[in-house]
Amino acid sequence: MKAMVNVRLGSSRLPGKVLKSLWNGKAALQILIDRLSSANEVDEIIINTTTNPLDDKLIEFCESRGLRYNRGSEDDVLGRMCDCVRRYNMKNFIEVFGDCPLIDPKVVDNIVKLFINSKHDFIGNDLKTTFPPGFEVEVVKSSALLSSESLCFDTAIREHGTLFIRQNPGLYSVFNVEYTKNINHLPHLTLDTLEDFNIINHLHKALSKIHGELFDLEDLLTFVSSNPEVIASNKHIERRWKQYRNE
Repeated sequence: MKAMVNVRLGSSRLPGKVLKSLWNGKAALQILIDRLSSANEVDEIIINTTTNPLDDKLIEFCESRGLRYNRGSEDDVLGRMCDCVRRYNMKNFIEVFGDCPLIDPKVVDNIVKLFINSKHDFIGNDLKTTFPPGFEVEVVKSSALLSSESLCFDTAIREHGTLFIRQNPGLYSVFNVEYTKNINHLPHLTLDTLEDFNIINHLHKALSKIHGELFDLEDLLTFVSSNPEVIASNKHIERRWKQYRNE
């Protein structure tokens, strides 16, 4: 299945964040691509970015690596996603966010398999926060996304891509995958701020040296449980996505 990575460089809190290099010289976006590429259920990764000139650097990144891409509205993420679906003839697709460089390929595979064996329009792990933020995966029927494009006129909702689907379980069959183990220290690992970057960089370096660069969520949580101070510096940061999700 094709994976769509929605990403842009115009972040207000940490501009250019996804192209910042981690300890090993790789950009955060390259770390994400390396990890996502190792998922068995991912056939191709397509970068979905904006027409803002700031994002020309993302196009250079894609072209230097042979990655296909789509460009569209910066604010109308739903419309941009639908354009990508039509351009690349996606029947169903995986959505991963560009600010999640530590995405776990095992989590991706598990959610894709659940989707394939179901009749749901949407399966994700972000309707309720049970997985650490930064490990969000959504699998979506393209027909459902295209339907939402024609039904949703609220620009604030369209800015969040699949949000109309997630907010309308009466129109769409949606299912949330919950993490089954209790997490004592829930790390916030989306890349929004400099504090986030420093934590992600520290974790990636430490865990890569122990398990290799394709360490999984279980490895990370075990490490964090023994080293809770590593994730302390970003706990005070307000997260904008919380208003759209059940805690």
